[in-house]
Amino acid sequence: MNILRPFADERMRKVLLLVMFFIGVIGFKLFYMQVLAHGHYLDLAKQGRQGYRELTARRGEIYINDFHSGEDFRLATNITLDTVFADPYLLEDPELVANKIAPILFDEEEAQEVEEERLEDERKKLPVDISEEELEKVLVRKSVAELKKEYRDQIYEKIANKIREQILLVPTPNVPLKRAVRSLGLSGVEVTDDGIYAYPALIESKKEYATKLSRFVEIPVERLEAVLAGKNRYVVLKKKVRPEVSEKLKNLKRQLNKQFAGIGFEEETYRYYPEEQLAAPILGFTDIDRTGVYGLEKEYEKELKGKSGVFKTELDGAGRQITVGSDVVIEQAQDGSDLYLTLDRSIQKQVEKYLADAVINTRSDSGQVIIMDPKTGAVMAMANYPTFDPNVYWEALETEEVVLDEEQQKRIVKKTVGKELETYLITNDYTEDKIRLFDLDQDEPETEDDDEQDEDGDDQDLDEVAVKYAKFVNDVGAAAYRNRVVADIYEPGSVFKVIAMAIGLDAAGLTPDRQINDFGPIKVDEFTIDNALGKHYGLITMTQVLETSNNIGMAFVAKEIGRSLFGSYLKKFGFGRETAIELPDQGKGQIETSQRWSEAELVTHGFGQGISVTPMQMITALAALANDGVMMRPYLIDKIENSERSITTEPRVVRQVITKETADKIKAMMVSVVENGQQRKTLGGLPYTIAGKTGTSQTYKRGIPLEGAGTTIATYGGFAPAEDPKFVVLVKLDKPKTSQWADATAVPLFKQVAEFMFDYLAIPPDKI
Repeated sequence: MNILRPFADERMRKVLLLVMFFIGVIGFKLFYMQVLAHGHYLDLAKQGRQGYRELTARRGEIYINDFHSGEDFRLATNITLDTVFADPYLLEDPELVANKIAPILFDEEEAQEVEEERLEDERKKLPVDISEEELEKVLVRKSVAELKKEYRDQIYEKIANKIREQILLVPTPNVPLKRAVRSLGLSGVEVTDDGIYAYPALIESKKEYATKLSRFVEIPVERLEAVLAGKNRYVVLKKKVRPEVSEKLKNLKRQLNKQFAGIGFEEETYRYYPEEQLAAPILGFTDIDRTGVYGLEKEYEKELKGKSGVFKTELDGAGRQITVGSDVVIEQAQDGSDLYLTLDRSIQKQVEKYLADAVINTRSDSGQVIIMDPKTGAVMAMANYPTFDPNVYWEALETEEVVLDEEQQKRIVKKTVGKELETYLITNDYTEDKIRLFDLDQDEPETEDDDEQDEDGDDQDLDEVAVKYAKFVNDVGAAAYRNRVVADIYEPGSVFKVIAMAIGLDAAGLTPDRQINDFGPIKVDEFTIDNALGKHYGLITMTQVLETSNNIGMAFVAKEIGRSLFGSYLKKFGFGRETAIELPDQGKGQIETSQRWSEAELVTHGFGQGISVTPMQMITALAALANDGVMMRPYLIDKIENSERSITTEPRVVRQVITKETADKIKAMMVSVVENGQQRKTLGGLPYTIAGKTGTSQTYKRGIPLEGAGTTIATYGGFAPAEDPKFVVLVKLDKPKTSQWADATAVPLFKQVAEFMFDYLAIPPDKI
């Protein structure tokens, strides 16, 4: 029988087919839910009558060792501090409670800091040319007594209000949602780009509002009605309360139990860095979600974080957990692993001090120092400056007001970065050094016809009016988090000559006493190659080439090696690729494929130009020279340990880069550089044989090399004692302003570090 026969009308047949289609869809949906997805929906049903609690894992700690005592010190650990909260509905006398707890929670130092911020914000709103006398009248500092009373009043206001003033229903709503909620015309609801907010005091019918809003904010009507009632059952009074303060409050609660029924304490775990700035760029930090950011905290996030556990039970009719029976599920949390570093605490502290002093005294932009054991590859110290305190990492982003005069305003440039227009102040027109500026609201000067009059009645051009901006207090902002030792690439300059010379000895049959003629500049392609300051030395040996840091001689060495061999050896030394050290965000450096090198590129690579390396790559290569030509894998993690196992890092050979015979020759040549070269005045008098080499590399402006103080990168790399090296040191200062030469800037820093190492490791003198 054809059931469609009665439906002669074509439209009726279409309606019937559509109805049959929907019946089929519903049938399939029921089959899917009841059969195919039965397990999933059973789990959802169980969740409604089960108690669930996550068991937090302890984040692993990071340790640094002290060589002399053998003791391990925590660089990163965890502390548990109380959050003090209140339930206003359980406080019968908020006046009494505020009077009792405010004096205990009040921190005078914190209050003074907040007051300083208030005064600074107020000062920014005042005219630039306001006198100090007027400033003192306008900006009145609150006394400690006033700050205490203000704090007490804030506590009282928090605990006295049983109805919340504002409730966030939806954060950052999309455009259709904002339009839909606005169209409801609800007077007690505010729609902004930041969120959809409800104001309980302005809502007369909670049920009506809940019914209208429920489908938009995705909260069930009954639950939303309770939310809109705005009962204030949880108010944070203070986070990170010191243990002694928390104990005083707990004692007070025990004494005044009834009046303090609404005061509670909640333990919260925080990441804490006891040594503050020590090794901060190596460590990184954890954000508000306790996730590792930068450094080891980022690289070892999985190992440090551990794995959270689960405590899950059935709930009884009153909603309480049933902790006995077969339905109790407990998955224990697995604490994170602890990291033990190869760094030595005493060396790290001293090196960081020396580096900070050197950067400040030479007025450098920044600086880095690395110390490595050449026999193992273990990093003994790794320092960066400027740096930061990971306990308060956000302070690196703090800004301060700067007032720019007419001349400075002319040096403001704007550039588009991504989709943002950024403002910079050029601090050096020659080198184009700059610092980031942030616009502040500028007060419009009261003028007439675009001019204003000074005290004498003369017209003053508006360009002469000082303008306010803000800049990072540390000048670099988040760049302080960056571990430049592994992340930054630079042209190494003349320190690279010992690497090129070692390749020439090993691969091209050169010898330390091989002679060349240095009688003047040479022409390579369309370029002229010359020595620093235009000096020339006549007939000199390969050793003297290094002693005089001779570019003409290194051009000869590079030609003797040739493109193919030079390129392959640079790969063997690890240039152009990340090192194996256990840190994130490593730079690879840049070395073009050797077959593509022009003649000029070949010879300039011989003295460290036209290629880029990281400080970590450079010290690893120098360590291979010190270690009889054997390159070791650099490493920072001595041991990873948890409750189940301990994994110790064993020194690992990467490869034999040059022969021992070649290594012995280059070591002797580097010792001669110290004894007979420019460093002899600084290092020659030490009772130790030091093998080393300076590097003064140029920076560029629009492809043109710059000259003079503040334009170079000063490097010194060396190891000692030369015959049996106990340490390799690389120091680097970025754009020192007191001199362009490494001899005057980097070498004194190297000397400080080396002298400390000789004393700390009790190394006996080896030079008569």
